[in-house]
Amino acid sequence: MTAATFESAVDAFVEDAVGRLGKRIAANCNLRVLVGELANDRADGERAAFRRLEAMLGSDPGEGDAAAIRRRLSDAHSLGEYAVLELAAGAASVSAAKLKTDLDRVGFDFRSGDGVARDASASLPEWGSTEAWRIGVALARELRERELPNGNPVTNPRLAEMAGASERVLSDTDSASDSLSFEWETPERSGVALRSRWATGRRFDLARLLAERLLRPVGAEPLRAVTRSYTYGQKAQRAFAAEFLAPIDAVDAFLSGDYSEDRQQEATDHFQVSWYTIRSLLVNNHRLGRQGALDALDRM
Repeated sequence: MTAATFESAVDAFVEDAVGRLGKRIAANCNLRVLVGELANDRADGERAAFRRLEAMLGSDPGEGDAAAIRRRLSDAHSLGEYAVLELAAGAASVSAAKLKTDLDRVGFDFRSGDGVARDASASLPEWGSTEAWRIGVALARELRERELPNGNPVTNPRLAEMAGASERVLSDTDSASDSLSFEWETPERSGVALRSRWATGRRFDLARLLAERLLRPVGAEPLRAVTRSYTYGQKAQRAFAAEFLAPIDAVDAFLSGDYSEDRQQEATDHFQVSWYTIRSLLVNNHRLGRQGALDALDRM
């Protein structure tokens, strides 16, 4: 069920409930007041944006820090409204000024036009029509089949090339953002900064940014961000990065039925991903039970 379908169903239910109750409820009862306030908020574009951001920050209507919300909304002019909402969901209290500082300090130039492009003829699930992970996996498999059909590990030079960046963005682990991994693309400058100081973490985040760019139209918004939240977009990013860097079929072939922790560690080295990525792939694709994965994490 899409968000739009759910929203329409809730609207219809509330309207029907108010209609059935009719004169039996007072004009100033909470339900009527809330419905009226919601209608007013939706009719005003600025108020609607304010309420969305307030909700993403975890506050009820009218209870958020109005000044802080307005500061974030002002960043939407330079970062994009979707990006600001993603940052809010990830509890990342970073401003446009802070991201610009990070980009100047540890960022690398890139050109999205030099990177791989999405195949417009490829059939992918419609955004929001199914679970986010399905979209991420479908995109990863389509891109693999087109660019890397042999299932071999993605080398750093190849990954950077597909992202439209130099290989240094992955190898220079000392250049780490204080805030998060992100791409910021404007007519004046296009730059990418990665947060992790671990090689596998930088590869995973760059793959996530590649997914964000391919899943959402280039140029739609200046900022593309990787956060720790579990929004629809972030889930799609993670699913893409895992399947693209370590396709489950290739992982199966490498392990050859040996799911021991030692063999899993060999797989992490082979595909240049984290142990957690390999473990999650095996659990999510039903090669291992979830309890076994939790037990292994406890031993780490």
